Amino acid sequence: MRTFLKKSILVLAIPVLTSCGLVNAELFLPKTLDLGSSEPPVPLLPPPPPPAVLKQDAWGYGGTIFDVAISGSHILAGTSRGISIYDVSSPYSPSEVNLLKSYKVNKVSQVGTQLFVSYNNGILELYDITTASSPTLQSSLTLTNPYRAATQGTIAYIPDGASGLRVVDFSDPDNMQLVTTVDTNGTAVSAQIDGGFLYLADKGQGIKIFNLATPTAPTLLGSFVTGGDAMDIKVKGNYAYVAVQWNSLDIIDISNKAAPALSLSYMDYFNYNSGYQQLEIRGDTLMAMDYYNGLISFDIFNPINPVVTGGASTFATLWWGLPYGFISNSTHLFVASETYGLGAIDISSPEAPHIPYTYRVLESWTNSVDAGGTRAFICENNWGRLTVVDISDPSKPLYLGETPQGVSACTREIIYDNNYVYATVGNSGMKVISVSNPASPAVVATIDSGSNARRLMKSGNFVYVVYSSFLYIYNVTTPTAPTLAGSYAYSAEDVFVEGNYAYLAGPDTLRIVNISNPASPTLTGTYNYPTGTRTTYSVVKNGNYVFVGGNENMGVIDVSNPATPTLAYKNSGSYVPENMVILNNKLYTCNYNLGAKVYDITTPTLPTLLEAYHLGGCLGIQARDGNILIADETMGLKILNDASKPYMKINKPNTIMSLSALETSATRTYLSDSSMGLIVLDNSTPEQPTYLARIELNAISAPPTEDGTTLYVSDQFLVKAFDMTDPENPVALSQAARIGTGYLNDIVKIGNILYVRESNSGLNLYDATNPASLTALTSHPVANIRHITHSGSLLLAASQADGLRVISLSTPTNPTVIGTYNSPGTAVHSVVDGNMVYVADSGSGLQIVSIADPNNPVAVGNYNTPGTAQMVAKKGNYVFVSDAGHVEVVDVTNPAAPTLKRTINKSEFGGWNAKGVRVQGDRLYIQLYNGYEVFDISDMDNIHQ
Repeated sequence: MRTFLKKSILVLAIPVLTSCGLVNAELFLPKTLDLGSSEPPVPLLPPPPPPAVLKQDAWGYGGTIFDVAISGSHILAGTSRGISIYDVSSPYSPSEVNLLKSYKVNKVSQVGTQLFVSYNNGILELYDITTASSPTLQSSLTLTNPYRAATQGTIAYIPDGASGLRVVDFSDPDNMQLVTTVDTNGTAVSAQIDGGFLYLADKGQGIKIFNLATPTAPTLLGSFVTGGDAMDIKVKGNYAYVAVQWNSLDIIDISNKAAPALSLSYMDYFNYNSGYQQLEIRGDTLMAMDYYNGLISFDIFNPINPVVTGGASTFATLWWGLPYGFISNSTHLFVASETYGLGAIDISSPEAPHIPYTYRVLESWTNSVDAGGTRAFICENNWGRLTVVDISDPSKPLYLGETPQGVSACTREIIYDNNYVYATVGNSGMKVISVSNPASPAVVATIDSGSNARRLMKSGNFVYVVYSSFLYIYNVTTPTAPTLAGSYAYSAEDVFVEGNYAYLAGPDTLRIVNISNPASPTLTGTYNYPTGTRTTYSVVKNGNYVFVGGNENMGVIDVSNPATPTLAYKNSGSYVPENMVILNNKLYTCNYNLGAKVYDITTPTLPTLLEAYHLGGCLGIQARDGNILIADETMGLKILNDASKPYMKINKPNTIMSLSALETSATRTYLSDSSMGLIVLDNSTPEQPTYLARIELNAISAPPTEDGTTLYVSDQFLVKAFDMTDPENPVALSQAARIGTGYLNDIVKIGNILYVRESNSGLNLYDATNPASLTALTSHPVANIRHITHSGSLLLAASQADGLRVISLSTPTNPTVIGTYNSPGTAVHSVVDGNMVYVADSGSGLQIVSIADPNNPVAVGNYNTPGTAQMVAKKGNYVFVSDAGHVEVVDVTNPAAPTLKRTINKSEFGGWNAKGVRVQGDRLYIQLYNGYEVFDISDMDNIHQ
C-alpha cells in the first residue's frame, strides 16, 4: 500500500479503490490511497547529408531507445544509431523495417507528415514522413541540445536546453530557419501550446508561460518555480500538470497566466525518488511515466482531485528498463526504454492500462504463489502480505482481498489446501491463513519450531517445513491448531514429499527420509552430490526420478531403490534451477536472474530444453489446473499457459546482450551471444536479415561450424551438434563428453573429426562420423592458442606471444606442431589463402606469412595498422582488419608490400567498436558489441553499406 504526501493547501479525501488490470510486466493496483544512462558521449559532428539510399544495414535487437513517434502503423524510434522504423501492426511484436543512420537521438516529435529529430550533438533535422517506412530528410539546423518541438502553423518552438527556447520557421521545409532565441534562464526541456499560449518546462526554473500573439516573438507572461526540476508540462483547461523529477506531480492553476499558483503536489511518501518524466492527457485521464514505476494513470475529472486508477510497465527489470519517452495511438502506448527497446501497453481504456497475462500487486515484491480452483494466492514482501486474486479468466486476474496492514503472514513460500494457506515466515516459523473469505484473509495459527523457516510441502494431514537445521513435521488435521508431530536434523533448502518418503535437498547431499512414522523419521538413503554441486536449492520428484537444482544446473537421481540413489543425468552450466515444478511430463524451472525454462522429461534421464521465458526476478513457481503460476519479484503474478506464451517466450531476443562471435554462410548468419545463446538469422538478403531461431546455450563465446544440415557448437565445456534441416526449429542431436577443464572455443571440422580449441589444454578432438553420437577422442596440449583455422591437412594456430604455429594433421588423431613463425606482436587471429596466412598481430598490425614450406613459415610482408589488430578476413587481393574500432582495407596484391586501400571508420557503421570482420561473397560483415553491419564490397572503389 502506498501513501502519497500532500503538499498543497487543499485537504482532499481519496476513496478506497479496487480497480485492477493485467500487465505483461507490471500492474500497480491502487487500493487505499491517502493524499498527502550509460552510453559514451557522441562527439560533435556536422549535419549529415540527405541519405541517398535508405535501407536496413545493421542487425541488432532492441537496445536503448530514447524517444518514439508514431505514424499510422509505424513507430519511428530514436536510438543511439539514428532512427529505427518499426512496423507495429502487431503491437506486441514490432518488426524493424528501416534504419536511418545518423547520430544518437535525443527526442523526436511529429507534426502531421513531418518529423523533427533532435540529436544529442545539437543537430535538429526535419523529415518528410509521408511514407513512414521511408522518411526523406528535408533540412537541418545546428542548435545546442534540442528536445521535442511544439508547433503552431509553420512555426516550431524548440526547447533547447541551456540555450532556452528557439523559434524556427519551417514554412519552407527544405530550408527551415532559426528566427529568434528566447533566454529562459533555466534549461528548456518541454513545451506545449494551448489556446495561443506556450507553456514551457524549464527544469530548475520551473514553468514559464508565453503569449504567442506574435508567433515569432513569444512574450513572457508569468512563471512558477516548482520544488524540483520541471521535466514535462501538459495543460487542460485552467490547470497545468507538471512532472517534477525526483519530487512530485504538481497541478498548477493557470487561470491567471501572469500569476500561476500551486493547487496540489503529489509526492510518493515511501518511494521519495519519484521519477516523473513525461505526461499525456487523454480526456479525463492523465498518464504519467515514472522512471521507476512505469505508467501511472490518474482520473482528473476533478482537475484538482486526481485519483490513481491503475498503471503498467513494459520494463523487464526495475533498474535496466528505465523509460525515456512514449507516444500513443488510439489503442496502445509505445514506450522507449533503456536496454529493452520498444514496449507496448494497451490503453484502449486509458484509465486501466495493461498488457495481457500478468497481475501486479501494488508496489511490492512477490515471493511465492499458489492457487486453488479459481483463486490465486500471492505472498508479497510488503509487510509479509498475502493477496487473493480471482483467476477464473487467467488473462484478467481480479483483486479480491489481502491480509491486514502490519500483519506478517508470509515471507518465503506458501501452499494452498482446502481454504487454508500454509506459509513460512522466516524466523517466525509457519503460519496458517484462512482464505474462506477471500476478501479478508486472516492468520488463524502460528507455530514456530526454530529459526529461518524456508520451504514447505503438504501431504495428507501433515505439513513438512525445512528450517536452517531441521525438518519439522506438523499435524494440521485441525488447521487452526497445528501441532508438532516429529523432526529430523538436517539443514535442507527444499523438501519434496511422496508416499512414505521425504526428499531433502541439502548443501552437499540429497537425503531420503522415511516418514511413515512422523514421530520418528529415519534416514533411508543418501546421495552425495559431485564436487562443485554442493549448493542445492530445489528438489522435485517424478516417478522413480528426483530432479535437483544446484549451482551447476540440474541433476537427475534415480531413487527406484530409495536406499541406494544413483545419478542418472547431470547438466552443467550457469543456469541454476532455484525453483522447480512438474506438469504433464514437463519440468518448469525458474532462476532469479535468468528467468524460467521448460524441459521435456518424457525421458527423465535426458531432459530436453523446450522453451525459455524472460522475467524480472523469478522467486517461485507452481502448477495448478493446467496453468503454471510464476512469482516474480518485480512483475508480480505471471500466468503461463498456451495463450500467454507468445507474450512471454524468448524467441527473438529483445537485445543482443554481448555479441562475442559472428559466423556467416551463404544463407545464414549465426550470432554467438554469451548471454542470449546462439541466434540464427536468414541472410539470403544480407541487407535485411530475418530472424529464424534462438538456441539456448550456457555460455557460447565462439562461432559455430556449419556442415551441410548439421551445426557444431562449442558451449562452454561441451561440444554439441544440432540438426538445422528446419532452421526455424533446430533439433539437438547429441553432445560429447567433456575432455579437459577449460572453456571450449573455435571449432574446425576436417573429414569426420572436430578440432576444438580449449583454453587450458590446447586442442580437443571429437569423432563426428555420426552427429547424433558425438564421441570425445583425445586432447593434445598446445599452449597459448588464441584462434585456429585450417588449409587442407594443416591447422594454423594464432598463438599470442608464440606467433603463428603450423600443425600437421597427416595423422588426423595426432596433431603435431611442425613449424612456428614468431611474430613481432601478439597473434590473435588468422585467415589462410593458398600458401599465405594473414595474421592479426595486435599492436603489430597485419603480418603476412608464407607456408609454402609448412615446416619453415617465413614472413613475407606486414602492414602496421594504427590501432590494435583484432581479426582479419580476405576477399581477392584485399584483407580487412578490424583495428581498434574501425576497419582497415589493405591491398595485398603484392604481399611483400601491402598498402592501405581505405579505412572504414566507426562513424560509417555507427558502432563504438568493430570487434570482428567476416566476408561472405560480396558482403563484409562488421561485428559490433550489440549487433553487426553489412557493407557491399563488390566494387572495392565504392565500398558502402
